[in-house]
Amino acid sequence: MKLSHLSLILLLGILADGAEEERAVPLDPAALVEDLGDESYPVRVTATQELWSMGKPVLPFLDEAMHSADPEVVARARDLQRKIRIGLQPDDDPEWIGWIEAYDSADLQEQRRIVAALSRKQAAVILLRLYEIETDPERIEMMSPLMRGVAINEARRRILTGEEDTDKIREILEMGRADPGQLMALADFHRVHGTLEAELKKARANRKKSGNLWRAYLQAAAGRPAEAAREAEAGGFSDSAARWKLLAGDPIPWVMSVPITELQIVPESFEAYRDAVRGLWEGENPPPNLIQGLTQDVSGDPGSESWHSVAVAYALGARQEADGALVQMSVDRAFNYLDSSERTDEALQVLGLDPDAPDFEGWVRPRFRRMLEDRDTADDLQQELKLMAGFMERRGLVQEAAALYGPLLDELSRKDEDWYLDVLTSMFSPDSRDRRDRLSEGVIESAARFVEQDPAREGRILDHLLGDGSLITDLWDELERTESGRPFLERLKLAEILVGNLPDVDKQGEGWWKRQIEDVPDAADPSDRLRGSLLLQLASYHPNARRFLEIDEQYTQAGISLQDIGDLPEDFNLASRRVECSKLLGDWKKVRDAYVERFSATPKGARPMVDLATAYRRVGQEEEAEVLERKLESILLGDSASMRIVGEIYSEEGDMQRAREWYFRAAMMSIDGGDEFIHSCHQLVSEEKTLQNWKVAASLEEFELLLIVMNGEAAYSNPAYLVTLRSSIELSRGMSKIAEGDRSGGLAHLRKWEKVVRDDEDLADFFDGAFREAGLVELHDEWFDFRWSRFQAVLERFPDSPNTLNTAAWVASRANRRLDEAESAVTRALKWEPGTSSYLDTLAEVWFARGDREQAIHWSSESLAMFEGPMVLFPEILRQNDRFRRGPLPPQ
Repeated sequence: MKLSHLSLILLLGILADGAEEERAVPLDPAALVEDLGDESYPVRVTATQELWSMGKPVLPFLDEAMHSADPEVVARARDLQRKIRIGLQPDDDPEWIGWIEAYDSADLQEQRRIVAALSRKQAAVILLRLYEIETDPERIEMMSPLMRGVAINEARRRILTGEEDTDKIREILEMGRADPGQLMALADFHRVHGTLEAELKKARANRKKSGNLWRAYLQAAAGRPAEAAREAEAGGFSDSAARWKLLAGDPIPWVMSVPITELQIVPESFEAYRDAVRGLWEGENPPPNLIQGLTQDVSGDPGSESWHSVAVAYALGARQEADGALVQMSVDRAFNYLDSSERTDEALQVLGLDPDAPDFEGWVRPRFRRMLEDRDTADDLQQELKLMAGFMERRGLVQEAAALYGPLLDELSRKDEDWYLDVLTSMFSPDSRDRRDRLSEGVIESAARFVEQDPAREGRILDHLLGDGSLITDLWDELERTESGRPFLERLKLAEILVGNLPDVDKQGEGWWKRQIEDVPDAADPSDRLRGSLLLQLASYHPNARRFLEIDEQYTQAGISLQDIGDLPEDFNLASRRVECSKLLGDWKKVRDAYVERFSATPKGARPMVDLATAYRRVGQEEEAEVLERKLESILLGDSASMRIVGEIYSEEGDMQRAREWYFRAAMMSIDGGDEFIHSCHQLVSEEKTLQNWKVAASLEEFELLLIVMNGEAAYSNPAYLVTLRSSIELSRGMSKIAEGDRSGGLAHLRKWEKVVRDDEDLADFFDGAFREAGLVELHDEWFDFRWSRFQAVLERFPDSPNTLNTAAWVASRANRRLDEAESAVTRALKWEPGTSSYLDTLAEVWFARGDREQAIHWSSESLAMFEGPMVLFPEILRQNDRFRRGPLPPQ
């Protein structure tokens, strides 16, 4: 019997003497390939296993075997080639091996099931190689959606576990048929590991379209939008090129090409708007016939195209023409817009009132009478009455409004109690956090008279004016217990003050809080636990960080753990609120310690990493912060959604420099123009203006304004916002020309737009200091004087209008002009609305403009402690505090 090569080796191994290691005879791949066709089945199987175990080095021998005349050798060689090339090992899960062996002969449906099963088993590398060597177009199409993200997720998993070196991670990211997401992940990998420029140099040899795209992605990862756009354009990837041009300061390719999806309902004037925007960037005014068409023959009917058309006119800066059209369409909308723009004379004229001597009573009483006559048609009149009540309160006419509306409400209560209660709720809006947009004193005094006539009505009044939540119930119970000797009206006002619905002008709320804090809690008294829960919730509902931590410490020292015993609502996270308050008060060591504890429990999430890194940096632990940030960068791998979230976290922590870096990176590495790109660009606008990157800022705001118009949102926006966006775009374009050396062209552009931009106080934040730095002091002072005179005209008529007082002070402080008058104005605003966070921040700005950093920090810290409002504004207040501490003093 002829012995096979393998049989001979085995026999020699049995017969040989000597040490164990010396007995092993090296196997010959060529001979083993011959044994694939041996007449002995065990020999064929053993040869197959031995060759499989040798891996990639035997591939050339298997290639040769494919020319064998023996079908058995060819079949086994082909099977081995496949297994070795996809990385399958003999000791892998037998189930995996079975699936791979069945894959070729399976139909498409079964192949889809096999791919999904392997994906669930984390056989990522095998899947990627299987995908890579696939040649059948149908199978490739079937696998494509299932393979999306497989390489990235496997690379990220190995980075987190630390089981592979960077070469292996890179190899995984290069596997398969890389889609745009995987290519961007690989580009980001090269950026993080310092190999980007070398890879870019290597990629220059590829002159195909794929080479252009790869180089574009590498340039995007490097943060070079103009270079990325050039590569994309050269390769014919116009959509990508348009996005990167936008980030380089040229919005027009995107403006003219952005696609409209099937679900969008765009205004009929949208294409004309696109053309007009292109004309603006080329130095042309919008065609007069376009503006005329947008603003003439308008209709105020709901759903009318006029709402879109007039909004488009505002977005193009045609404010005067659009104002006239808006007044024709809706008196209410026009009044609100003009009033919010501090154009009170025009607002009152829209309502038919003489600005020099407005007869509020003559306007209100007839409407109230008509409303009482017919409830079925009273909705419009009720809205008008609420509109005027809010105006009077905002303008400081609180007592006048109470004297006018109170008796009329009493009359309504006698006519129809249910209707009366509905009107009270509408007028007072207890669910609204903006107490300047409603009637307060008149409603509350009328409500008290309503209860005095019948004490059984008390519950209904409380539900309508305070709400019916557990916090309100507990508060009223506490007030009945501690303030039972006070009339219902006084208790109701106090309750409204404590929940933030009324300003604490006469310090009633402060007195109540002082008594509560002086009342030391007793752990043995169950009522004290309930009181502590109420106090903590109130200190959060109407925020006061200092007071919150004082109460928390007082109860902790008394041995009362409010969260543990369930006295607080389930959704009230005491630990989280402690951290927020410590942050507001600048106690970053406490914040760091809390973040360290959280990171220990969840070390892999982006938020724990970023939060802890920012806290480390705040307390001077720079090295520890950088370690965390390097780890974070290594695992994101071009994930623009995660990058945007990281930017948001940095923003929430007040680190706007790093927030900007991540927003920009997220926008650059977005692989389409979807939500992540849009959100990142939106977040970038303020940062680009802060850094005086005027060209990019103008481009991004043009992008934002186009989206608002394209999505139909402009029709429902306050026109003041549309005008401010257009003004900011044109101011940025003028400043960009000056920054690039074209001073005369920049000044001409600013003068061209001055009738639109000069009276917009929202623009003071970014442009007033920049004007002075650029030497445009004469223009700056001219525009400031214009704005200041407008505020003074309003204040002459309404001297106790808190928001106008604050806005005037803010504009003066940013202009570094009339600072004594600014301090007086904001102090008066705080008299009427004490403790308002934004007003305290204005006072800090006044002191900073004076060069008194210590006073600026003091009032900014008070602003943070009393912060109330949407969390989107919190980073700005925190950024202000940092600026006062470390930033340069404002230019003169």
